Amino acid sequence: MEKKTVHLKLRTVSPIHVGAAQEKHLTRGVDYLVKDDRIYFLDEKKIVKDFDLHRYVTALSNRDLDKLLRPKGIEKYAHTVASVSGEVGADIKKHIIDPLSSQLYTPGTSLKGALRSVLYNRSKAPYHRNETDTFGRIDEDPFRYLQVGDSRFSESKFYNSKTFNLIKDGSSFYGGWKNSLSRRNGPPSSSTQFKSSGFTFPYECISVGAMADVRIVMNASGYRTAINKILRIKGKEQAAVKSVPVVKESLDDLSTFLKYIQDCSAQYITSEIKFFEKYSNAETDSIIKVYKELEILNQQAPLLRLGQGSGFHSITGNYIHPTDHSIDGLDKSRGQKNRKDSAKSRKFVFEKVDGEYMFYPMGYVQLLDPESHRDILEKLKADNDERIAAIKLAKETEQARIQAEAQKDRLRIEEAKKPKMTSPTLFKKNKPLLVDAKVIRSKRPQIFLNIYVEGYEGQEFTVRYPAGMEENTIVQIKAQMQKGKLILQGAPTIKKVK
Repeated sequence: MEKKTVHLKLRTVSPIHVGAAQEKHLTRGVDYLVKDDRIYFLDEKKIVKDFDLHRYVTALSNRDLDKLLRPKGIEKYAHTVASVSGEVGADIKKHIIDPLSSQLYTPGTSLKGALRSVLYNRSKAPYHRNETDTFGRIDEDPFRYLQVGDSRFSESKFYNSKTFNLIKDGSSFYGGWKNSLSRRNGPPSSSTQFKSSGFTFPYECISVGAMADVRIVMNASGYRTAINKILRIKGKEQAAVKSVPVVKESLDDLSTFLKYIQDCSAQYITSEIKFFEKYSNAETDSIIKVYKELEILNQQAPLLRLGQGSGFHSITGNYIHPTDHSIDGLDKSRGQKNRKDSAKSRKFVFEKVDGEYMFYPMGYVQLLDPESHRDILEKLKADNDERIAAIKLAKETEQARIQAEAQKDRLRIEEAKKPKMTSPTLFKKNKPLLVDAKVIRSKRPQIFLNIYVEGYEGQEFTVRYPAGMEENTIVQIKAQMQKGKLILQGAPTIKKVK
C-alpha cells in the first residue's frame, strides 16, 4: 500500500490557544493572584508550609488568600510569575497539555480540521450544500486517508484578549470593542474606545516564534482504491466523487497541497485587511499592520489558522464570502452579508509595547517543508537561538527582580515587627491608645511587659494572661494616661504586620 509520510516544521506566527477542559482553567484567588500587572501562580506546598492547613483552607473558602499572603509577600509563594497587559477579568484559559510530557501541544485533529477547511474551499462545487456533498459520507471521505500527528511545544506565554465588534448606527456599521456587560445580564455592550479593562479574557498560548515537528501521512493508494469502489457501485454521477481531482492531487503531491493552503490564506488575509480598512477605529491601523506582516510571511511559506480565534470565515474554508467579509445586516446578534452568515466580531490578544497597545489575531501557524524552505529554516534557527537567549535573560532578570522584592518585603516585615516608641503627648483624655510592648517573662497566670512609651522605658508592667507567652514576643496592648500615670487595659495581642 502506497503511503507518503511528510515531515514538516510547524512555526507559530501569532499566539496559539487550543483550550483545555473547563475544570483545568485557573481561578483568581485560588490558583493565582495579581499584583502590579503580574500574575503570580501559587505553589500550594509553599503556602501550607508557612500556614497551617486550616488557615489555608479557610482563606480559600472565604476568597481571602490575597489577604493571607500579602503581608509576607505574594512573591514568596509563587512557582511562576507572568506579565500581562490590562485587567485579568476572568479565569485564565489553560492551553491543552500532554499529560505524559506536560508540554503544550497542538492536536493533530486541529491541524487536520484546518487543512480540511482549505480543501473544502478548493474542491466545493457551487451546487454542494455541505461537506457531505463534497467529501462524501464517512466511508467515502478522503480525509480517512490523511493522518496528522500532534505537535509539542515547550514555550508558553499569557495574553489578555479583547473582542473587536461592529457597532450598528442606523443602517451603517463601524468598528468598536466589547467593553462591558449590558444591564440585566444582556449581551456585551460595545463602544469605539478600546479599554484594557472590562470584558477581557486571559489565555495561556504557545509563544510566538516557537517551532515543533509535525508528521502527516497521506495514503494515496488507499484513497484511490476506495474511490474506484464508489465509482463501480454508485456510478460517476455520485456527488461525493466530484472532489476526487483536488483531494487526490493534495494527497499525492506536497507542493500542490502547500500551494492550496498558501492561496487560500492569501485571499483570507486580504479580505481581513479590507474588513478593517472599511470598519476602522483608533486601533485598526495597528491591526492592519500585523495582517500585512502575515501577508509577507504567507508569501514565504504557507500560513494556516487553527484553535481559538480562527472564527467563522476560517473554519468554513472561507467559501461563503471569500473576498468580502463585510456586514450589511444582522440576524439577531449574528452578522449577515446578502442574507448569509458573516462574522461581525474578531478576537485579538493585546499587550503593551513601549507604551502602545499592540493587537494580534490568534491562531496563525506557518508550515515549513525542510526541503523547499531550507534557507528560511536556517535563518529561523539563528533567530530562534537569539530569541531563546533573550527569553532566558528575561526570566533571569525577572527572577532577580522577584528575589529583590522578596528581600525588600522581608526587611519591611522585620522592621515592622520591631516595637515603636509612643510619645505621651499622643494620649488624649479618656481615650485608650494601642502601644507596643515586649514580653520579658511569663509566670502564669501573669506575664510581665516592658512598655514602649517615652518615660516608662525599663519599667515592668504586669498583666493577667493565663495562657502565658514566649519571652521577647512583641505585643500590643491598650493603655491610657490617668493623672500622669500609665494604666494598661485588657489583654495583649501579638503585633500584626500590615
